[in-house]
Amino acid sequence: MPSITIPSGVKDINANVFGSCYSLAEVNLSEGVESIAAYAFSGCFKLTGITIPASVTNIETGAFSDTSVSEITVAAGSAAYTSDNGVLFNKDKTKLIMYMPNKADVKYDVPSEVTSIAEEAFSGCGLQAVTIGANVSEIGYGAFNDCSYLSNIDVRIENQYYSSENRILFDKNKTKLIKCPENAPITEYSI
Repeated sequence: MPSITIPSGVKDINANVFGSCYSLAEVNLSEGVESIAAYAFSGCFKLTGITIPASVTNIETGAFSDTSVSEITVAAGSAAYTSDNGVLFNKDKTKLIMYMPNKADVKYDVPSEVTSIAEEAFSGCGLQAVTIGANVSEIGYGAFNDCSYLSNIDVRIENQYYSSENRILFDKNKTKLIKCPENAPITEYSI
């Protein structure tokens, strides 16, 4: 089982530095690492879990995309991040940063305190249904990319920024179609 320990002297992990390291199964991030760049571990298909040290203050888009990570843990004392049931959030849980691609859940309700969903936050997930919370006012580009099992996106009726109709995500006024789930049972749709 190939593993690597990032030494405590390393502060930044560059973009794609471990991209497509197919055999990498374990990564130990030492306290002192501050930043994990975009797609740093993307494509590490055997990577199953990760613990973010308290020193990390920046995690960019897709840092752990296309992995087998089912849960992310944040070390106690982190001023920037927290995890709840394996899902990565900013410290005050107003931004959902990453729903791990290999979680076994089939349905997820975005917590009510979340106001923002990061770019590619759910990318590659195995979910079948997602419910957008009442307070979400921003959904990043590609938030639901490559979710091949996703068949339903629902939005709480109280949400002032987004809506859903026939399992499809729109802005509130339905002037912008945001996402048709990849597995939606739709054979024909008129815009």
